Amino acid sequence: MAVNSSPLNGSFNGSDAVLKIVVSDPNGAANLYQTNVMPGTNLDAATSCFLFYQHQANQIFLYDPATATWSAAMSLTPGSGSITQLDSSLCTLFKTNSDGAYIGNQPTQFELSLSITLKPALANPVNIWSWVGDLQGQYFWWSILPPQAYTRVP
Repeated sequence: MAVNSSPLNGSFNGSDAVLKIVVSDPNGAANLYQTNVMPGTNLDAATSCFLFYQHQANQIFLYDPATATWSAAMSLTPGSGSITQLDSSLCTLFKTNSDGAYIGNQPTQFELSLSITLKPALANPVNIWSWVGDLQGQYFWWSILPPQAYTRVP
């Protein structure tokens, strides 16, 4: 498996910032089970914006370190579900402009787009950490994507 991310300009700015994670699986993108994304300075759920995406259900969850709880599921399927945003003490995820989609006609790649605002409580610099697992139990362990730091722009 391989994973990459953007924006590549090094900053998030307001609610229009869309973080894109592209995941490749040689067994096909339909084989993917979960993608975890964690913008933060360190690989630490207590100080990061921790998101968990479940591929088969097309749902995403947000961890709130202030309460040590996961949000309810937000469906990324257009027209489904009543939840339109997820909030934590460190970030907000918006359903608008967030989605998951296969890339190409015989997809081995999947793109997860996350419309996200990082709150001032999230320290700079911000690294994008990701962990991906598939249905066969293969994993792409926590890694910084790409190896550069981002700056949260107020």
